[in-house]
Amino acid sequence: MNEFVAITILAALVGAAIGASLAKTAPWKGAVAVFVGVIASGTLSYALGIENVIISVACLIIAAGITGSALKMRPPQIGHAVLGSFLAVAIVYFVVDAIRYAS
Repeated sequence: MNEFVAITILAALVGAAIGASLAKTAPWKGAVAVFVGVIASGTLSYALGIENVIISVACLIIAAGITGSALKMRPPQIGHAVLGSFLAVAIVYFVVDAIRYAS
């Protein structure tokens, strides 16, 4: 299970970097914004015992937005980074499920 979490976070960071580069900003800014969002979301969920996915995703988006604006990213650039990370994680989930069911 820990490997799956690591792969998911790595996919989110790669997707955020790709999304940020498509929005014409430095890829590391998108990856940092999403990484802080993931850490904040995980910490809040663990500390408060929140198991609601919608609240966790909202926390990720808010933390990524605050971090992105601190890194001088514009809102569309933050949105591209967040959506890129969501898309990359969705692709990883589909691939992992396909591998699980194929074997």
